[in-house]
Amino acid sequence: MAAQAEALAELEAKHEEEWREFRERAETQRQGASKKKLKQIEFALQQEESDLRYRHHEELEDLEGGDDAATVEEPVVVEDAAAKRREEEERQRAKKLAKAAKKKSKREARAKTDSAKAQADAIEAEEVRRNSERKKECEAISKKLVEINRKIKDVAADGHCLYRAVADQSGSTYTSIRETCASFMESHESDFAPFIEDASFGDHCAKVRSSAEWGGQPEVLALARALNRPIVVYSRDSAPLRMGDGEGEELVVTYHRDYYALGEHYNSTEPLRP
Repeated sequence: MAAQAEALAELEAKHEEEWREFRERAETQRQGASKKKLKQIEFALQQEESDLRYRHHEELEDLEGGDDAATVEEPVVVEDAAAKRREEEERQRAKKLAKAAKKKSKREARAKTDSAKAQADAIEAEEVRRNSERKKECEAISKKLVEINRKIKDVAADGHCLYRAVADQSGSTYTSIRETCASFMESHESDFAPFIEDASFGDHCAKVRSSAEWGGQPEVLALARALNRPIVVYSRDSAPLRMGDGEGEELVVTYHRDYYALGEHYNSTEPLRP
């Protein structure tokens, strides 16, 4: 019966290692996935997890059955009453451990299934809510833009959205606009440093120049001054915000809180009618 207990321990160790590998693989698949892709991944992982739990369940049952078969085939050995009692106790203990492991596996499988379904439902509900808010926000901003004969023009939501929106209307590239913004801020440190709180001013300018760091009002003002063109920001909840007082033609961008899953986003604009 000691062999049975040892076999059970080895099987449980094997199961634990397989669960560790599954969790690592699942985490790798989830990293960097979009909301839509994440939902598909979760369903696939749920199926894989159910299959793994079922296999573990079967292996535990096989182990218990194997014990019973081995017991039948063992030769009869005359032992004293105390040895037989210890053997029986060990056998009963091994059976209880196997049954407890199977029950635990089933409980965990049910809990994981319920959790995955709840998570998928929550993701879907959030997508529905955000799409609704996005539509309402765009409608409100579009009504304001009609007054100046313009409409929203989408730009990519990749951290460069402000710079893409400005580049779209100034005939440049977002990388060039980032360089212009960073250089102007560096040469006017006293004007902009008081508004930078998340990092040192030098580090912030470095991120503006060569990362996908999102741009905000300090960067809008820096670009308006650097390009000598006022930038007007339209949003749902506020009056149009005019930044800079340059003599060039004004640039019109839109600011959104609920445009994409990440939240805040800038878009460009274009003439509504020629």
